[in-house]
Amino acid sequence: MLDPQVFETLNYDIVNAGREVLAQVITRMEHNLTAAVAAVDKTVALATARVLLAAYADLDALAACDYGFLLGPWIRDARKWANASDGPAGYYEWQARSQVRKAARLPQTQMSDADLPLSSDLPSAQL
Repeated sequence: MLDPQVFETLNYDIVNAGREVLAQVITRMEHNLTAAVAAVDKTVALATARVLLAAYADLDALAACDYGFLLGPWIRDARKWANASDGPAGYYEWQARSQVRKAARLPQTQMSDADLPLSSDLPSAQL
């Protein structure tokens, strides 16, 4: 058995690949749940919701297997950036939480790197 402490990048890659697969499955289940609710099909909605909640728990457990996916250190590190001239710790925590929420809900597109704006084109608040 491989020791995740010795093979950190492998551990990260395995967790990340599993996270991506679960995210795709969860997205489909969320769509199915929305369709069942719209169709007023309580039986299917409740069954889908149970499976969806289990998938969320699986995703949470999987993400906890690698430090890089833990939210606590991410927020703690963001709060360390606070200073009197730039912003309070609460602002940086809000930014960190916002980035996580936005990243989880990005629409699937056919964009290439050439379609992305250069950092010099973005307003300073988004950098």
